[in-house]
Amino acid sequence: AVRVLSWDDEPEAKLLRRRGGTQLADRGGKCGLVVVSEPGRALDSSDVAAVVQLPLRAHLERDPAIARRVDAGQFLHRPPRSLLKELGDIA
Repeated sequence: AVRVLSWDDEPEAKLLRRRGGTQLADRGGKCGLVVVSEPGRALDSSDVAAVVQLPLRAHLERDPAIARRVDAGQFLHRPPRSLLKELGDIA
């Protein structure tokens, strides 16, 4: 299952404190965290992983090509090469 945590709706620390208290426990190594970083954020991927208590599976840099593919309806059929390269073995 994929859970999306967004920074857009509320401050980072408040969101993490709220989400950190929910049941996001690692289920036999099958769950993990993929953090998409954005310039100017106070928290890094290790901070997020520590708060939500999930192993960090991948750290991606924000890439406008991903948004363009989603907007065009091509993301699932033609994901950007940059994303596939960064995800490596977990994709």
